[in-house]
Amino acid sequence: MSSKAQNPKYIVRNYDNQYLNGVWSVVQDTLGYLYFGTREGFTVYDGNNWTLIETGSDPTRCLFKDSKGRIWYGSVNDFGKISKSKIKGIYNESFRELLPEDYRSFGDVWSINDLDGNIFFQSRNKIFVYNEIDGVKCYNIENTYHRAIISDSLYIVNSQGVGLLGYINQDFVPLKGGGFFKDKTISGSLILDPGTTLIGTRLSGLYKYNIETGRAVPAFKGNKETINFLKRNKLYNMISLPDGNIAFATLLDGTLITNSTGKKLKHLNGQTGVNENKHYSVYVSKDNNLWMGTPLGCSAMNICSPLSLWDKSHGIEGIVSTLMNYGEGILVGSLGGLYYLPDPTNSAAKISKLLNTEIWEILRVDENLDDDIILIASSDGLYRFGLNTIEHIHQNELILRILQLNINGKYLLGFTPDNILVFSLNDAKITYLGKISGLFNEFRSVAQSIDKDIWIGTRANQIIRLDQSEILSWINNRDISINAKTLETSRITDPIYYKNQVYFTNVEGLFSYDEKQDMLIRCTLFGEDMVNLNQPIIGLFEDDIGNIWLGGNKILLNRQDGSYSLYKLPYENIQDDNDAFVFLHAGNDKTWIGGNKGLFLYDRSNLNKNHQEVKVIISSVVTADTIHYIYNNTCFPNDFENIIKKKKDFSINYSLPIYSDDKKIEYSYYLDGYSEEWSNWSRQGFSTFTNLDPDRYSFMVKARIGHGEETEVSCFGIEIERLWYQSIVAFIIYILLFAFVIILVFKLYVKVRIMRELKIERMIQTRLQQKYFLHYRESKEQRTESETKSEVEYLHSKKTLIKSKQEKFLNQVLDIIDSNIDDSDFNVEKLCKTMKINQTMLYRNIKSYTGMSISSFMRKVRLKRALQLMAESDLTISEIAYKVGFNDPGYFTKCFTNEYGQPPSSFSNFDEQS
Repeated sequence: MSSKAQNPKYIVRNYDNQYLNGVWSVVQDTLGYLYFGTREGFTVYDGNNWTLIETGSDPTRCLFKDSKGRIWYGSVNDFGKISKSKIKGIYNESFRELLPEDYRSFGDVWSINDLDGNIFFQSRNKIFVYNEIDGVKCYNIENTYHRAIISDSLYIVNSQGVGLLGYINQDFVPLKGGGFFKDKTISGSLILDPGTTLIGTRLSGLYKYNIETGRAVPAFKGNKETINFLKRNKLYNMISLPDGNIAFATLLDGTLITNSTGKKLKHLNGQTGVNENKHYSVYVSKDNNLWMGTPLGCSAMNICSPLSLWDKSHGIEGIVSTLMNYGEGILVGSLGGLYYLPDPTNSAAKISKLLNTEIWEILRVDENLDDDIILIASSDGLYRFGLNTIEHIHQNELILRILQLNINGKYLLGFTPDNILVFSLNDAKITYLGKISGLFNEFRSVAQSIDKDIWIGTRANQIIRLDQSEILSWINNRDISINAKTLETSRITDPIYYKNQVYFTNVEGLFSYDEKQDMLIRCTLFGEDMVNLNQPIIGLFEDDIGNIWLGGNKILLNRQDGSYSLYKLPYENIQDDNDAFVFLHAGNDKTWIGGNKGLFLYDRSNLNKNHQEVKVIISSVVTADTIHYIYNNTCFPNDFENIIKKKKDFSINYSLPIYSDDKKIEYSYYLDGYSEEWSNWSRQGFSTFTNLDPDRYSFMVKARIGHGEETEVSCFGIEIERLWYQSIVAFIIYILLFAFVIILVFKLYVKVRIMRELKIERMIQTRLQQKYFLHYRESKEQRTESETKSEVEYLHSKKTLIKSKQEKFLNQVLDIIDSNIDDSDFNVEKLCKTMKINQTMLYRNIKSYTGMSISSFMRKVRLKRALQLMAESDLTISEIAYKVGFNDPGYFTKCFTNEYGQPPSSFSNFDEQS
């Protein structure tokens, strides 16, 4: 029996927080921060914090990092650059104002590319080319949806009905053979080799296109499964992975990963852990995480996972119970048989099945012979394994363990559930000598010390202590009785061998035997971490760097000072003790792990691929009233970058842009000149300092990644200037005044903000009442004459509201929005055109007067009118949604709930079915 070994199985992580409202694109900057293009702008993730940046022209369809490391964005009727500054932090610089007036309405930007110093922004009917010398050049190219191509140092777009057009001598000209694609939608492209591009289309599959010959031929002919999958599920995006494989994102069935010839390797969709089947984007971050953007957020998996698995799909049946290095490969014993994996590093290696019986242990006998003697304990008895032969030495008895005596290696012991079988080894020949009975029942485990004792654990909560010399005496005289000492325990306890000593383990932790007290006592071998572990330990298996594997996902990490810290593998594949209880350390950072899920290979060298040259980013210093953005990861600067004047209290924010273990990263910091030692490890991504004396300080921070490795130190210099006063009395007065001012300013700020919000609410309500007052609470026929008179007086009194320039401006905006409230296409662009004002000025005024963005203000007016309609009409929620300009009732419900804290149905006496 044999089968091919498969590629690693990765763990998928889903991110679906409030800042990831639909992810169209993903990109990573030079610091390691991730940027997600969303429906509301773009979101920045630094490994600790999520920050939404609203561009004012959402959604952000595409993000792009050029060859210089600059980040560019494209959204609706807008595009530009994403920058950082000490004052603003991360923000967007719009290029919209650089465009001629008649080029400012171009819809979505679908792709961005760079070539020869030019940045290309592509929308459906317009192409914009930007460089720092010439500014922006505009081109009208009809229907170029969906993505542009860079191939053979040429920028290419596909015009529907025409075909491929190349940007040559600052103009777009038809390319040879480009007409082949005139009726196809291009979803992505990859460079295969000079002159040849792999072009993916939405519905027609993949093609190899040669620019010089103009020839386009179908790709991946030998992998029809992949081609049919991409055609059937609408290819939307594609990228090349660092290992040469390719990821294809589809609109209907997730992301498919293939090799360079199109062979399917991995399918990631809603059934395999990703949060959604519709995938807009795929991107690989520097730590080899594959990010998949979906309508519900983003999912990620590590394509350099250190964990790979061989299981029943490869032919390994049953729980893996024992492992042994053999030649260039390994022997694998399981409850399904004995297997040989000849070359574990070869993904095409075949696993051979050698025995079809339950295998319990494999033992290499130490006899200083030229050829190995390998014994196999099984449910069928004892086997002797050779490269070409397997000899059945002892039959018809279940042998659970096999042991070679330390004091005399010529004798071997086989342990059955109730007996000990004794064998001798002479001139490489193994002979059965007899059976020792009556020492124990229900055998479970065994270990022997280097010189004397054999310790046997049973399922009857007993530890049997047996002197090896007693075994030798029995071999010489079968009639004598063997004296064995029994220790009663309160629970099942197993003896385990570690560094020439026998220790004992149960669910309470690790113990050693105290001869004087004749009892098991807590073991302090590994310090307090072990003493207080209170967890089951399968064994003590030391790897080549001194870490101790305890079973399951638990490892004792060997610290530089000789102590240990408990660590848990962050992989869902290995959680329970039964997932991993057999370990074989093969060197070269590799550990084989056996358990009930099969055979894992844990390759620590892959972790180094994920975390190369990663340092903590110090992002900002925050005082009571100022944020100083830094984005610094240097170590030990020559001067002090930040001077805090008259501020003794401040916080420093930092993060580590590593994403496979982003929930397990811990930080430790040290403030030179203030701290005496490094802080304890913590998940907290900031440090706060109070009441520091005027002086120079060096802040240092490092991180510990989930697998235990520490990053280099990042450093930042801070200088607190000496204050102009010296006396304690003056200091107290200043603090009191400062506190009073802060409280006063805060109260004033809160009061002004509340008044402004109430004023805006009244203005919106007034405008809505002015237009819709006759239908507000009851029909016209039901109103009394006095009520009508009161309403007229009320409307007349409202004329006095317009007293200021700001109010006039807001009333003008409200009038226009109200007049177009049922038009779902009425957007910011149309509002600007109606008011004859540019978008920047409108945005600035709205933001200044209301504290809201334009789109948020328009949405608030629509929702206010919706609330009014609920009170005065019998319309359904869907009808109300359409009447106030929402073309999606579901999205209306979401916005309404966010605004008022309850769904629309809670504000009315009807439901969607009425």
